[in-house]
Amino acid sequence: MAKEKDEIIIVIDPGHGASQKGAEYNGLEEKNINMTVSDAMAEELEKYEGVRVYLTHTSAEDEMSIRERAEFAKEVEADYFFCIHFNASGNHNFYGAEAWVTSYGRYYAEMKAFSEIVLQEFEEIGVYNRGVKTKLETDGTDYYGVLRRNAEFDIPAVIIEHCHMDHDEDAQFIDEEADLVNFGKMDATAVAKFLKLKSSELGVNYTDYEVVIGEEPEGKIQNDTTQPECHIEYLSYNNEEGTAAFRIAAHDEEYPILYYGYSVDGGETYSTLRRWEKGADSMEFTVSFSEYGLDGVRGVVYNAFNIGAETEPLIVEEVLNQKELLRQESLQIKDLFYESAVMAQPKSGGELYLITAGAALLAVVGVLVWYICDWRKTRKKIKELDI
Repeated sequence: MAKEKDEIIIVIDPGHGASQKGAEYNGLEEKNINMTVSDAMAEELEKYEGVRVYLTHTSAEDEMSIRERAEFAKEVEADYFFCIHFNASGNHNFYGAEAWVTSYGRYYAEMKAFSEIVLQEFEEIGVYNRGVKTKLETDGTDYYGVLRRNAEFDIPAVIIEHCHMDHDEDAQFIDEEADLVNFGKMDATAVAKFLKLKSSELGVNYTDYEVVIGEEPEGKIQNDTTQPECHIEYLSYNNEEGTAAFRIAAHDEEYPILYYGYSVDGGETYSTLRRWEKGADSMEFTVSFSEYGLDGVRGVVYNAFNIGAETEPLIVEEVLNQKELLRQESLQIKDLFYESAVMAQPKSGGELYLITAGAALLAVVGVLVWYICDWRKTRKKIKELDI
């Protein structure tokens, strides 16, 4: 079918297919959910005027090479190419959505502008925004073939990684088919905003939507190679709640910090990664006193390219000493109770039982009074030391 004047041709590419299943987790196969999202995106986009929509393939069992996908887009005279994917990480510790674009020219400028719109759509339902990125091979060409091949045919392309299918943080967004359909509709809305489309059927008009397309880069946008810098400091100990507070500061020259976590055993194991507040220089967190490891507290941060850095382990002597003091006092109380219980056992003949039991009870009460008084003194000393 020949392209009509002023008609925009959009190609949607469901990632993977057939034997190329993509990511697999908890019974889900990426090729299948990519297909569901792509179908929903196409159906929604077809409700807008002035566009014609194609899918590179219509079944998750279709086998298509990267070159064939790009050649299909060229054949239908595509203006834009949208590749649908979901993510997963090796250690199942990352979460959120991101977009990958060609690293040069108008392909970068235009699709970066689109990507910021679609990631904003995802943010509005709670998906963490991991940003817009490029990735190059060692020879300076684009790493992702679907971007590289489409650029060869002068077609701006983008890979949309909707969220991580292998993390609890993102599981809520792919729980049901309706969630996947919602992703497809958000993709379509982002395209409509980017292209300033309108739909009488949907009752929306984005012709005045402000799209900010930056200048085309002179060279190629390089992917991140720097490791973040970070350090950790002890802030305080809360006697009432039994927690210790810490601050972790981090910086990266090229890309923002996305996550942070902590270890209470010197780096053997780490907490679930938390979101780093956008634009923040540091983040604070608390650790339960019972969690605190003798090897010290250690922080970890990751930037947008999943490049991580660990802090040096931090030993807080005041907290460790206080923990040991509490342990020793606990052992002393247990010993006293044990001795009192032994004294309270009936003697042979039973003639002194009542007298001994009464004496034991008085001893226990005395121990409790002593412990309470001594604990108050200990707390007073702790407050004076401000630990």
